[in-house]
Amino acid sequence: MKLSLSWALVWAPCLLSEASGPGDVPVASPLSAVQTFVIGFATSDRRTTFAKIARKAGIERVEFVDSINANVSSSLGPWVRGRTFDHLKCDQWKVLARKKVAVWASQLLTYKRAAQYPGLSLVVEEDVILFPTLRKFRAKLGRVLRSLRDRVYPRQPWDVVFLGSCLENLTLVEECHHLGDNTFLSRAAKPNCAHGLLLSQQGAAKFASLLGGWGDEYYNRSLTSIPPTNCSQAPHIEVRGKAQVAVTVRGARMKQFWKIYDGQDAVIRDKILSGEVVAYHSWPQLIMQRGRWGDHTFSYGGERPKACSGELPPLIG
Repeated sequence: MKLSLSWALVWAPCLLSEASGPGDVPVASPLSAVQTFVIGFATSDRRTTFAKIARKAGIERVEFVDSINANVSSSLGPWVRGRTFDHLKCDQWKVLARKKVAVWASQLLTYKRAAQYPGLSLVVEEDVILFPTLRKFRAKLGRVLRSLRDRVYPRQPWDVVFLGSCLENLTLVEECHHLGDNTFLSRAAKPNCAHGLLLSQQGAAKFASLLGGWGDEYYNRSLTSIPPTNCSQAPHIEVRGKAQVAVTVRGARMKQFWKIYDGQDAVIRDKILSGEVVAYHSWPQLIMQRGRWGDHTFSYGGERPKACSGELPPLIG
């Protein structure tokens, strides 16, 4: 889910079936003590759908966080202190810039709320897929939560577990533990995307602190880094249906494109690389972005790091 400018598609019930198999482990409400924050629009009918799916998946404590609307000045304005992106003369740049700021603002608001909760928080976007089935999602996440609770792995304090990501470099993952039932936890290397995060309270507070000034930094970057008049260098934007936008780079110089497209994910990624953020990753991914689950960049083609070998003895029976 990308706020008002999204690739979001409708829910696909076939991907969220409750089919069970031999690997399922009965787990009673593994998320009963976890506060779940769902980012989305207040008017979206996906809220009702998510609430139904959440109950079946064992997600009991849900709070919906209203997304900041990139197309409404009264919604977006306060986050950029009333400034606009009118200095970007091409509509493509303006749309993309407003979208990035709206995503950042919505996530920052959510992290601040999560930091007030004295426990674990699950932060998701409203149109995600719980993978691979609701029952398996519940069982596998239960293993992850018990490992964290009992400090089986990791033993040290942690900030975030990516239950879903994109652009992770699987070859850089060197540390991984088998939790049983073909479920793994590894150290994260350099993941991007924030559609499915399990945060400790200290991790939520750290995310809120690290991203607090990103909006100003991004606006200042847009003043100097984006070609103001050469629209041939701008990204191409396609509107698909109601308020859904796809962005491709047609004729745009990649360096210029990434200067405006690279968002707050890059801040977290760099802090993970430096060790300031202690991050882990679940395998297989348990939360995927709607419409991206078949994309190798987002689903990794079903692969997992080589360090996560199924032949390792399970740490949790």
